[in-house]
Amino acid sequence: ILPGSSSRINYNVGSLPSGNRVSIHMEAFRSENPGPHIMVIGGVHGDEINGVEIVRRLLEKETLHNLKAGSVIAIPLLNVFGFINFSRDVPDGKDVNRSFPGHLEGSLASRVARIISKTVMPQVDVIIDCHSGGANRFNYPQIRISSGDEASHELAVAFNPPFILHKGLLSGSLRKTARLANKPCLIYEGGEALRLDGYSIARGVTGIERTLHYLGMIDATFE
Repeated sequence: ILPGSSSRINYNVGSLPSGNRVSIHMEAFRSENPGPHIMVIGGVHGDEINGVEIVRRLLEKETLHNLKAGSVIAIPLLNVFGFINFSRDVPDGKDVNRSFPGHLEGSLASRVARIISKTVMPQVDVIIDCHSGGANRFNYPQIRISSGDEASHELAVAFNPPFILHKGLLSGSLRKTARLANKPCLIYEGGEALRLDGYSIARGVTGIERTLHYLGMIDATFE
């Protein structure tokens, strides 16, 4: 992807029982000027649709088309299979966010995780992973980071959520894989599964824009 350009990328991850191929859709944006490389991702859990909508709205606003510096890889929906089936997991019952770093010869969840950890993560410096609360649980908008991770804490403050929580690392999670790779990772959670929440979505979009502004990647003003 050349400086000053953008590109749409599709990674094939398998097929539905009908035989239809399913791909992970990504959009990459690169400024003409060097700077941080960011991955913004939603839908790691297929039923957490607020995260999907946050990334979709960020793309719709065209914020990423006007980067001053650096680059952004935006993935609105990682767990396509779970999204189609209104499920947190993929059809084989595996949780993508407990399958990192993954393996290309493993389960479907493991293969999806491997695309991120092997193909995308080495290209980025910072990760923003957008979630909702789990089934039947509403989470007030918050950022989750690891205790002692000063780089993530600095970015979490820039994101400016209502709450910043320090949580332990879960085995097989994207956040743990990022931590092992020494890459700051912000987990944003807001709302609940299978239900769109306007406030949580708006705070997520604004928080990402605040973070990009803090990193010198976009021009923006905030109230």
